[in-house]
Amino acid sequence: MISVLPLVEGEGDVEAVPVLLRMICAAHKRYDVDICRPHRRGDIHKVHRRFHDFLHAGLNEAQRLLWIMDCDDGCPLEWLAKLEKLIQDNPPSPQCHLRFAFIVREYESLFLAEQTAAREKLLIEGAFPANVEAIRGAKEWLSAAMPAGRAYKETLDQAAITAQLNLTVLRQKSRSFRHLESAFLSLI
Repeated sequence: MISVLPLVEGEGDVEAVPVLLRMICAAHKRYDVDICRPHRRGDIHKVHRRFHDFLHAGLNEAQRLLWIMDCDDGCPLEWLAKLEKLIQDNPPSPQCHLRFAFIVREYESLFLAEQTAAREKLLIEGAFPANVEAIRGAKEWLSAAMPAGRAYKETLDQAAITAQLNLTVLRQKSRSFRHLESAFLSLI
């Protein structure tokens, strides 16, 4: 059995990311993967400041780490270069298998790309944005599109919507998802 430890940003990610990774495993008929309970490490700036502390803490639990981070307004390629430089300056053990998966803007942009799950779960009517990776504030967009008196809650809604995502549609519409899936599959 292969163990993978996801390192994630927010509270909702702790519950949602294992759901998504298990869905990817099932889609690729990989039943030999154990998804560990994610470590919550905060935003990309905090990760950059405390990278080696977080990396070594993760390696105490598993030798395969998948670091999933929101890029917010940053460039994924620039962040990747910064983190790879940290690895070059102080390499982890050779047994460490580490992949990064950057989501342009934020995790909820996946919900804007694959609209059916969010539409049904959050009772959203109307058009979704065309260029979902250009939307800054996907959580706020979801809340504004919901019926009056309701709001998107990361800790309540993120895992439930994730469980309903159509991965085929996500592959077609979300470059961030394709990157995440590719990083995960290369790790396992």
